[in-house]
Amino acid sequence: SSTQHLSSPPQDGVDSATEKSLNGPRVTNLIAKLVSGTKERYQTYLTVVRCVRKWAKARGLYSNKMGYWGGVNINIAVAFVLQLYPTALPAALLRKFFLVFKFWRWPDPIKLTEPHDAGLGVVAPVWTKQGAAAQR
Repeated sequence: SSTQHLSSPPQDGVDSATEKSLNGPRVTNLIAKLVSGTKERYQTYLTVVRCVRKWAKARGLYSNKMGYWGGVNINIAVAFVLQLYPTALPAALLRKFFLVFKFWRWPDPIKLTEPHDAGLGVVAPVWTKQGAAAQR
């Protein structure tokens, strides 16, 4: 199952900001596992990520601080499109990337996997619909 690698060490006594900061490495590792089927697939992923970043930077649209997508957002979005089209070559995947998100039903989240409760008795509110709405 794709959620096996999401289990996390106990985070007892960790404040919300620290809990969020610990998600960065977990997300990076999850994305790497989800896109690494073959060497060619991983190279397709990296090529498309680079193209989307260059496109966004050239248009001044690459900045979390300004309300646009940053690095991890683009990584997640490209990984999602790669899940939809796992055998696409880079040029085709880049085209599909823009088509998928042109017609995306915002604010629906982009999910690489379903949220996972590791059974630690802690459900991070940021990952629930109510918690995400409160973050806005």
